[in-house]
Amino acid sequence: MSTNYALTKDQIVKNIASIKGRSNTLQEDIHKTAMAAMLHAFNHNNDFSLCSNLYNALPSGVRKNALATWFQTFAPMVLRNVSINATQGGRAKKVKLFKLDKSANAQAYEFDKAAETPFYDLTKESEPTVMTTESLLKALENLAKKADKQVNEGMVHGAEADSIKGITERILGIVPTKAAKAA
Repeated sequence: MSTNYALTKDQIVKNIASIKGRSNTLQEDIHKTAMAAMLHAFNHNNDFSLCSNLYNALPSGVRKNALATWFQTFAPMVLRNVSINATQGGRAKKVKLFKLDKSANAQAYEFDKAAETPFYDLTKESEPTVMTTESLLKALENLAKKADKQVNEGMVHGAEADSIKGITERILGIVPTKAAKAA
């Protein structure tokens, strides 16, 4: 084992305090930058490039999905996987970019609400869980019900709605009912 991790208790406590302070500052910087990027998009014909750049710049230890949800909650944008030409090897590379939400349910810009609700407070971070058969079936049931609700509320249209409806019916058909579970 490497001795690089051999710290005294006092050094560990000091590092934890330092990490906490830097983390709070980083979260505030991300929120301020996200607000500015959203304002830029508003002022420049829905140019979401800075929102995409911020999202893609975040390391894996930051709640990127929370930031994406925040942008999509307070502005008319959706996060999409996009293939771009890469300079290395000439292969296409997949990146995530925000695009204009052209759906009937597109969110208007809501700067006051966005300012009041930082991305890290908008959604709760999931607790780590170990997958079991029961938790998998419950997750499938919840996902199917959520998709079904979106179809029923008119958030999904046409062939996509029909496809989702068919899939949710099949999923709900394999998930044991409460009566079957009790037996």
